[in-house]
Amino acid sequence: MLRALLQLRRVIPESTSDALLRRFWVRHWSRERGRETLKLGRPAPELAGSERAVLCEAVADSYPFLNVLEVGCGFGQTFDLLAPLFPKAHFVGIDIDAERVEQARGLAESAARTNVEFRVADAAGLDEFADDCFDLVVSSASLLFLDPARLASALRESARVGRGRLIFLEQHKEGAGLGQRSFENDTRGEYWIRDWRSAAEVLPGAVVNIRKVPNPLWTTERWQDLGCLVEISL
Repeated sequence: MLRALLQLRRVIPESTSDALLRRFWVRHWSRERGRETLKLGRPAPELAGSERAVLCEAVADSYPFLNVLEVGCGFGQTFDLLAPLFPKAHFVGIDIDAERVEQARGLAESAARTNVEFRVADAAGLDEFADDCFDLVVSSASLLFLDPARLASALRESARVGRGRLIFLEQHKEGAGLGQRSFENDTRGEYWIRDWRSAAEVLPGAVVNIRKVPNPLWTTERWQDLGCLVEISL
């Protein structure tokens, strides 16, 4: 259904396409909320406009694609949402934490996801991947734990293996440069708040678009006031 709607964008008016896609996402996140409610045994929060929803919708808006890389995949939650929506695409997640990678593999196996794989790798050195081998590179709440020097390396590597489009769920603050260290409301140690327009200093010519997450749900770090979707076109 989603892929058909995305393909229709080429032949129907933009306003009609936008309305159909919005209707799809409203129903989709309502169903996901229902599933979460069953898992939790109590009412789950509204997912529409949340961090995960904003990221997934932005990835979908980049369709068509065949190969997607997630930098800092964690437990595999992002691809658990995306893989069933795009069964013909191949999703590769990397994380420096081997234990998390094993958990991501377990989640994929339990859900019978056949179009995903997870590997232990460092975002700052993607030597195992060839240039331009991914249509899209995404990251969700992971780059904020890289200091400015490692972030610069990760951005250059993401741009090298990607084909011109990066989508990150991160924290943005005007004037913060490539990184201001923070411990405020943290659960995993220090993290870095950035002015994501500074990415153009690392990736000359990059066009950076930043959108606030309208319905932030995460209470750790500073997602409630600084959570943003960062889209970089190269």
